[in-house]
Amino acid sequence: MTEALDIRRSPGPGAVELKVSGRLDNYWSRQLLQALQEDIRAGRHAVRLDLSGVEYLSSAGIRVLLMCSRQVQGLGGSFSIESASAQAAEVLRLAGLGALLEAAPQPAGTEPAWQSLGGLDCSIRQLAASQPLKLSLLERGRGPRSEAFPEARYGVGVGALGQDANAGEFLAAAGAAACGPTDGRGRPDYAVCAGDLIARISVLYGLVWEGLFSIHMRFSAAAGAQRVSLSGILERAWSAWPGADQAAFLVVGEAAGLVGAALSRPPKEGRELFAFPAVKDNLFFTTERAHSRCLAVVAGVAARKPAGVLAELTRPLRPGLDLSGHFHAAVFPYRPLRQDETDPARCLRPLFEAGEIQALLHLLNDDRELVGLGESEFFQGVCWAGQAEPAAGERP
Repeated sequence: MTEALDIRRSPGPGAVELKVSGRLDNYWSRQLLQALQEDIRAGRHAVRLDLSGVEYLSSAGIRVLLMCSRQVQGLGGSFSIESASAQAAEVLRLAGLGALLEAAPQPAGTEPAWQSLGGLDCSIRQLAASQPLKLSLLERGRGPRSEAFPEARYGVGVGALGQDANAGEFLAAAGAAACGPTDGRGRPDYAVCAGDLIARISVLYGLVWEGLFSIHMRFSAAAGAQRVSLSGILERAWSAWPGADQAAFLVVGEAAGLVGAALSRPPKEGRELFAFPAVKDNLFFTTERAHSRCLAVVAGVAARKPAGVLAELTRPLRPGLDLSGHFHAAVFPYRPLRQDETDPARCLRPLFEAGEIQALLHLLNDDRELVGLGESEFFQGVCWAGQAEPAAGERP
């Protein structure tokens, strides 16, 4: 008889198989729970168990199986027991859980295949959008403009909610908007569209785009890579439109570490934000990778060889990569996401409505020699993206 529990994992992109041997009692079932939770958090929502080596299954073990099954199915995944020992199968049937012993149905051709490229595993789904996103550039020096952000309108830049004079970084996406604090409040403020109430921001400058994204991409770090860079995610999505000049993105993922800055004081006419030594009081910089294991909502625009106003509002994403961008990140406590959800609003609204936004950053690539932090990185998540073109009357 085996006293300990042995768990052998066979992970793959979006899926995992666990071969379990030993006892699933009140003590050892906690080890299985930990293993399953790690896989669910890593985005492996197609779970298969081999319990043929389980010698004993108690109510504690049943609880773990039932709890994880409900969690995975609630995330749009599947949970099945491919095989079980006679004792474990009998206990499951007597407990009314015989359905777990049936093979999970496999969708017929509806789930795009996973691909591995450059340390990134991804699955790309084409969405119904037929027109490029419309991009507007709100340049500096033209005073605040009140901009409405319904569900299909997105933006990043510097501004304030409503009539608030304390402008900071803002991010607007899928019917929600957040602005960073520059008055010592510590946490960003936010607004969510509800009924006839539309989130509005008094924008000093920024990038605004509207329309529907054309692709939905699930991603995770490939085996051995551990994490994937923001520029790597954008570069992979960009392959959907090789000849595009600019594209807009929305990324929701588990951060491995964010690198960025935020205004500590609102910008005002005549104030030199970046002049030394005042820059130390005007801006907060991350001195190490921040917000690891939190959930980050990242929105922004990337462009190849930007010119004019677009060049002023973007910066190179990574040395050696022919892409410049402007990206902001809103940070929330981690929660598992339905990675098959293709509607950005259904994904984002629960995060904002929970009222737990922790920080808002302008993401940067810290490429200082020797001491630079590099760029923001992620463990796994989802990305919406679409080719963008200037809105009517705009000339980037």
